[in-house]
Amino acid sequence: LECGRVFHAWRQALLRRKAEVAALMMESKMRKMYDKLAGTIQWRMQRHADVLFELRLMDLFRAWWELAHREALRRRWEIAQAEHRAALASQRTRLQLQASEMAGTLHEQIRRTLEDYRLLEVMMSWFL
Repeated sequence: LECGRVFHAWRQALLRRKAEVAALMMESKMRKMYDKLAGTIQWRMQRHADVLFELRLMDLFRAWWELAHREALRRRWEIAQAEHRAALASQRTRLQLQASEMAGTLHEQIRRTLEDYRLLEVMMSWFL
């Protein structure tokens, strides 16, 4: 009977110890799972922050690109305007030169015509 009680006590101690070990193992497993989940959450949060940072960088780059493109277009427009103004100025100068040449030629023709009329008048006065 005494032997049965000792065995029973030993068996209870063994079961308690087994339950403690199982509880410790379960706690360890739970802690590992928690750490893994926390690590995953931390990793995802970091990845999310990285993605947001990359998106902000892309937005900044896009804004810079649009600004640079707009600036280049503005510069091209100004250059084209300057070239157009220079072409108009040279064309105006060329037209002024042609007009003055034509005026000079016309003046010369009028002078010759008047000289011809004078000569004609003189010749007619001889005959009359």
